[in-house]
Amino acid sequence: MINPVQRKLGISTVTSGSSTNDKTERITNGSTSKCTDVIKKDISFKTLTAIYTRTRSHLRIASNTNGFNDCGLGTDVDENTRFSLGKSKKRPIDTNGSILKEDYKRKDHPNIAENAEQLLEAILAVYGMSNVAEVYRPRVPKLNKKINEQMTEELFKICPTVKRIGYRYRTFYIYAVQPLTLNEEKIRNNKIRMVLEKYEIFPFKIAQCGEKIQEFMHTGAKIEAKSSEKCISLRSKTVSKISKGGTLGGFAKTKEGNQQYCLLAKHVTEDCNDVYYVENGNEIIFGVMKPETNNHYERGLDISAAVINEPVGEESTKFKDTRGQPLRGRLHGYNVNEEDDICRSGQSVHIHGAMSKPGVGEITMPIVLSGLTSPLIQIEDIASSSKHFAEKGDSGAVVCVEDPGRRHVHALGMVMGDALSVPSRRTYLALPLSKGIQQIEEQTKSQLELM
Repeated sequence: MINPVQRKLGISTVTSGSSTNDKTERITNGSTSKCTDVIKKDISFKTLTAIYTRTRSHLRIASNTNGFNDCGLGTDVDENTRFSLGKSKKRPIDTNGSILKEDYKRKDHPNIAENAEQLLEAILAVYGMSNVAEVYRPRVPKLNKKINEQMTEELFKICPTVKRIGYRYRTFYIYAVQPLTLNEEKIRNNKIRMVLEKYEIFPFKIAQCGEKIQEFMHTGAKIEAKSSEKCISLRSKTVSKISKGGTLGGFAKTKEGNQQYCLLAKHVTEDCNDVYYVENGNEIIFGVMKPETNNHYERGLDISAAVINEPVGEESTKFKDTRGQPLRGRLHGYNVNEEDDICRSGQSVHIHGAMSKPGVGEITMPIVLSGLTSPLIQIEDIASSSKHFAEKGDSGAVVCVEDPGRRHVHALGMVMGDALSVPSRRTYLALPLSKGIQQIEEQTKSQLELM
């Protein structure tokens, strides 16, 4: 029998076999499509339950034009496009890919397939951080998210507008800048599709992004980096004294303990010499930039270090959990090849930056390839919250994951900026903190540890 909750969610229960304990649950969207088997363990009844989730949405476009829509039916999605429920009678192009426009609003056009992916990954992330025995965890087929190096090279060679690639939840995403003409866009997308079909990558989506990352910095944030003399800015090419604001990420010290550094976002400290602590309009200089970490390096990560003038105590080096409780930070060793229990899609993360106290978000792409020396981490706003994960002034804030035992927090990454602004859910990029510290170690020829 179907209860009211099942009826509202569109879940029908089908009993298969002779045993009353073997039950199959199917999530139905009002149309026929391929299903992905997801097996989970029902602890209370000691039975196996099969949960089927759609790999395609039940939405269809009311009027088709040229291009591709979110269902992969060959339609561009724009602000005038209307969605209707029902079965699609015709598929002019049979593809697992789709294109997302920048003005596509999730609240206006709910994507049920994506919500199912998001919920599944969030559940797996909770289990991953728990002490539940493996035998009692959901039996979900593990998706191989390792990205082929040859395929990566081919995708970036297609067009300079392709900026970054990686798995967002269980869908392969290609983020690209919109070309000047519609014809160029179609040619590029067809080339992308051919490469992905060659390597049997599906489902996939081509999403629009900005040319550059919008960095979180402004005058008057918690810290300011300043140049001591007039100089030429590498970014604006103007001659003047430079002052930029951001967040003091954390502290590191050499293994010998004879020198302490503060960790900062390089786009905040670039062209600057001194670092000031700013509060209530007062400025106190507390560090001098380490030059070799502050120079521009091709494909380098957005992190720099400043030598602090006076030693800091243990309390000053602690991070905070979402409740504001000071805790020691444990540096997470980032795996460039695959996600783990700490850095995985669906994982809840937070920062305590100059502006966000706290800012809470969710990892949607643990491995993002963008041509830098290390993959990046993509974070998005919590879908059910109106608050943003980060604001201008939060550049350099350390991204943390709470530990179930609340003995410490996992120091995972450092906020770089806003990568793709969507009205309902912003997208952010963070560099893996362990890879950032490794870069500083190579530049300073010393061994560091997080304080």
